[in-house]
Amino acid sequence: MKAALLKDKGLALLGDSIVNFLASAIMTLTRRKPCGIKVPDRLLVRVAEEIGVRERLKGFSREEISNAIEAMFAILWLRDKLDLERAIKDAVMAISRESPSTNDDLVEGLKYILSTYGKSIIEQLNP
Repeated sequence: MKAALLKDKGLALLGDSIVNFLASAIMTLTRRKPCGIKVPDRLLVRVAEEIGVRERLKGFSREEISNAIEAMFAILWLRDKLDLERAIKDAVMAISRESPSTNDDLVEGLKYILSTYGKSIIEQLNP
């Protein structure tokens, strides 16, 4: 996959909505109360670091890395590789119940989803 595709603004915008929905659903289920979340760029950069994507996107700014992660979620969904219901359930199961931190839970959940469903995209990125 060309890294340039991950700079597509339209994909990043769609991915932003998908990521925020996933995060909101994950937190609603783990916290047992409805919540709506806007995932900050810094957490998406952390996801990229922890799954090894950041090192594959040399020359990308922090904002571009965040947008690339969002674009990856959009690409997965558009290619029918990401079943949102299944991904939410899987992420909730993967999150450690010992963490009091919403941020840590979000990173863990999103990282799990991308590592599981986006493995082929990650592997295609130029190291």
